[in-house]
Amino acid sequence: MQATIDMISRLSDDVLLIIIGFLPTARDVVRTSALSRRWRHLWTLAPTLRFVFRPKATTTNKLIRPDATAADRLAVIVDSILTRRANGPDVKDLKISFAYNAQCRRFLFERVYHTTNITRERIATWLHFAKHRVAGAFTLELPMRSLLRAQLVADLPCSEKLETIHLKLGGVILRVPKVAVAGTLLSLSDVMLGHTNLKNGDDVRLDWLFSLSCCPQLQRLQLNDIDGLTHLCLDAANTLEELRLYNLRNIQRMQVNAPGLRKLIILNVSLDLLAEATEISTPSLQALTCDNPCKGGGQMVLDGTPNTNLSVLSHGVLEEDDNRAVAWFLQHCIAADRLDVELKIEFDATIDMISRLSDDVLLIIIGFLPAARDVVQTSALSRRWRHLWTLAPTLRFVFKHEATTNNQRVRPDVTAVDRLAVVVDSILMRRVNGPDVKDLNISFIHNVECRRFLFVHVYRTTKITRARIATWLHFAKHHVSWAFTLELLMRSLLRAQLVADFPCSEKLETIHLRLGGAILRVPKVVVASTLLSLTDVLLGHTNIKNGDDIRLGWLFSLSCCPQLQRLQLNDIDGLTHLCLDAANTLEELRLNNLRNIQWMQVNAPGLRKLVILNVSLDLLAEATEISTPSLQALTCDNPCKGGGQMVLDGTHNTKLCVLSHGVPGEDDNRAVAWFLQQCAAADRLDVELKIELDKVKLQAGIEDVMKDIPELPNITDLRITVTVSNGTMDTHTIGASVAKLIAKCIRIKYLSIDMSEKADDCFDLECKCDQPEGWNNLMISLEHLRIANIHNFLSSNDQIELICTLLSNAPALERMTVALHKSYGEAYLNIPCCGGRWTPCARERRGSNLGIATKYEWKPCKRRRGE
Repeated sequence: MQATIDMISRLSDDVLLIIIGFLPTARDVVRTSALSRRWRHLWTLAPTLRFVFRPKATTTNKLIRPDATAADRLAVIVDSILTRRANGPDVKDLKISFAYNAQCRRFLFERVYHTTNITRERIATWLHFAKHRVAGAFTLELPMRSLLRAQLVADLPCSEKLETIHLKLGGVILRVPKVAVAGTLLSLSDVMLGHTNLKNGDDVRLDWLFSLSCCPQLQRLQLNDIDGLTHLCLDAANTLEELRLYNLRNIQRMQVNAPGLRKLIILNVSLDLLAEATEISTPSLQALTCDNPCKGGGQMVLDGTPNTNLSVLSHGVLEEDDNRAVAWFLQHCIAADRLDVELKIEFDATIDMISRLSDDVLLIIIGFLPAARDVVQTSALSRRWRHLWTLAPTLRFVFKHEATTNNQRVRPDVTAVDRLAVVVDSILMRRVNGPDVKDLNISFIHNVECRRFLFVHVYRTTKITRARIATWLHFAKHHVSWAFTLELLMRSLLRAQLVADFPCSEKLETIHLRLGGAILRVPKVVVASTLLSLTDVLLGHTNIKNGDDIRLGWLFSLSCCPQLQRLQLNDIDGLTHLCLDAANTLEELRLNNLRNIQWMQVNAPGLRKLVILNVSLDLLAEATEISTPSLQALTCDNPCKGGGQMVLDGTHNTKLCVLSHGVPGEDDNRAVAWFLQQCAAADRLDVELKIELDKVKLQAGIEDVMKDIPELPNITDLRITVTVSNGTMDTHTIGASVAKLIAKCIRIKYLSIDMSEKADDCFDLECKCDQPEGWNNLMISLEHLRIANIHNFLSSNDQIELICTLLSNAPALERMTVALHKSYGEAYLNIPCCGGRWTPCARERRGSNLGIATKYEWKPCKRRRGE
């Protein structure tokens, strides 16, 4: 038998402690001391100790009653092990649990526990150890003690090292430190307190302990079944994202200030408290769950998508039934834009409970209605609702066609469009002297299930006139306080064009205009802060004349629009010059189908995403000045035929297509060069190198267009896919073109090259695919290259020379792999070693050949490493 050694014991202490940390219980950790001398004292350094009381296995599904004797033994073991660890390194994770909960056969908090071994002194010892010797997470779970026995007392462990505290104390009285200085729980991020009692004003001190001053990193807080908690006043840090409150039976007043809170759950808490004695400030709230007061109504849920589900009573008995808790819930659902409500109608000596709600709550409900017609129809419900619609914060006039049974494209019903235009006028006229509308949407663009009429030249109505559009825009300018959307069908080119004035208002935050070919006029005189609150703009399908393009750029500049965050310009005829000096707040800019653009200058210090599609590529290369130092994502058209789009995807990856050769005056890489110059944030480049040497181009004369590509010092990861077009005649070399591209990236650490099947030696002496002559002898700076991978290698002189060039110019290269093409016919790899060694690293069976090598790996010799 071959002599063996204990490989695991040869590992370092750090690695062995990581392994020990995965053991499920402290008993398993201690047992490792019996493995060998090497392990004898290693358990005393274990980062994780878990003492979990589990019952003996049973064959039935009955509820298991705990074995008090076994629990007593475990309590003694905990003391013994913690005593041994008192002078050792800190424990990262300590768990002491007597609350068994597995496969529903559980005894979590039964009043059957009569052991005398879990005493006040023993609990104090465990909590003291956690306070001073635990640096990460501490969990203590006790079963409920008999009410006939004296209650235990526990002190909340306050430590700057603890990050997680989970305490389920089985009815034990929890004492909170009377004096807690700032930063007492400096690292604490996750807290769960349950099944405990508070006395002597400890509820007030508990609030202070979890406040911003004492607990600045708190992220999750859960309070369950805490008797004696009458007042909860929590002024939390911005880091608090989740708050759960369950079964707080004695709570009388609740005040929560949590600016960063995203998820709030309040269950089995007095509904009267929610309606009257609760002050909760959570501006970032996205998910909220509460009990529903309606019998059988389940829970009220804001699910974070943002959808809201709840149940509402229509009528109820005086002083017994009401919707106050529902009203409180809705007032905290600022993030919701959809309401799924179950309206429960129960008639039995009842009154109208919904109508008893305040106007503010009713207007929130009305705001969820999908169309202005539904809003107006609420006036028929009762006298209470008769004039309420005139205060509705949202009006949506959206034209929808009648349902059809086939999938043909739908042509708009001009008569119905005319009626909707008249309805818009009528309702807006009623709102002129009322409060501002928060959101106004007037849309004649149907787009449902692909049966759409978006901009079809079929619109012959005379109801949408220049005067009517001016009325809508004037209303938006003076009576809309947040968002305005106007979408018109494309009018027939045979009819006179409409004219619309851009609505300039200090109150509007969102403006979306799709004008169907109408002429857009920009104010000739614009003062500073004209669009003070504007953050989101979309302009599309419109015309600009008489120098309004210059004024449009000024309108969206820092002076007039200081809060602008998103700007999208689509299909704007007449926009020849775009000069945008934007605010630092502008993060996203989209320019689509600007056919007439001749010159573009954009200065946007905070811009993170830029999309330019269907814009002249010559413009990008010659007449564009874009300053975007914070740019992270960029998308443009690729000039190469079939090259798709050039993309900087926001994860520091760049994807594009590059031509190797082209016809002078027709093919170039200038647009690609411009794109790469904007990608300062990228460190990875995925490039498709296209080699097109078809008969037509060869007859017209070709030249090298790789010279257009600039130096790319920021690229550290270069991945090249070589493609030879189908029209290319014969075979051509690729080594020179690949080498020229690699030479542009002087700081690459990782290189991948995927060869083309059509790449091989070229026998045309006049062909320029192998230019410049002697390229394989040129010096390429590859001082940082560490790893290189070659795919689909063929045994051609050109590809062999390329690999030798890489090996000779990369002094720090650690590994190169060469995967052979399936047609590779040599019995061995015919590439020089170049100061290293080639070894097979992958094999496969081919026919009768067993284990033929399909991939080779090169590593430098030790002599080369020493050099």
